[in-house]
Amino acid sequence: MADNITVRDANGSPIVMKATDSSGVYTPHHKLDANEEFIGNVGSNGIITPYSELATIIRPATTTTYSINDVLSTDLVVMAASNAAPIEIQTSAAHNLITGCAVTIAGVTGNTAANGSWLITKTAADKFSLNGSAGNGAWVSGGSAAQILVFQNIARLNGGMGMLLGGTILVDEYQAVLPQIRLHLFDTLPSSVQDNLPHAPTDAQMRTLQAVLDFNFSPVAGNNTAGASGNLAHIAMSSQWINTAAGSKDLYGVLTLLNAYIPLAGTRVDVRIRVGARS
Repeated sequence: MADNITVRDANGSPIVMKATDSSGVYTPHHKLDANEEFIGNVGSNGIITPYSELATIIRPATTTTYSINDVLSTDLVVMAASNAAPIEIQTSAAHNLITGCAVTIAGVTGNTAANGSWLITKTAADKFSLNGSAGNGAWVSGGSAAQILVFQNIARLNGGMGMLLGGTILVDEYQAVLPQIRLHLFDTLPSSVQDNLPHAPTDAQMRTLQAVLDFNFSPVAGNNTAGASGNLAHIAMSSQWINTAAGSKDLYGVLTLLNAYIPLAGTRVDVRIRVGARS
């Protein structure tokens, strides 16, 4: 018996039927050439397998009361914003960010060029620079930084297209009231994302929305010990078409709450999305 049977779909694209075991049971795989845009992993034989990407938020050592539709992120206090190119931000405590993360800076006075959404480069435990920025004056006071999730290189090619298969959210705490979370995925870095405030995207931002995943079903408790020693996972399934923007391989995520919730200080939230090739 041949290992593979190749047929073609209505568009003329090859579909490889590959045997999974000696019994001759076949499973369909979509075979792509090296130049086709897709989201997913490709093996040496051209077979595409689903791909996942992880992004993490670690909240500051504070407790905050969230309402329905509030953004769940970080609320970092800005202590300085250098009048330089790029602008360097100093926070009041360790920011737990790494190079390649994204933030929205809001409320800075004096050096107002710092305000907006930026990809960042970590320069110290309590400092990071805003990629491509240039100061426009001395920092006077104020400012907060809220993290935006970045799912880097989720596409193999710029402007890649594929299927969002689902996701998992892990929260490293367990409480009587568990969070119900919504993930918004955009193909362009969102603006005006502020922790603990309602999510209010502009019309222009909504035009870049690619998918929404709701994590509002009963979570799976890995450890239901109350408090920071417990943990829980939310799992969501999906079959939504998604694209990255022209010139980009990344997607950007914003978390909002579907219920009132008070996370513990320093709560870590891991968000993993799974994507596959277009078929």
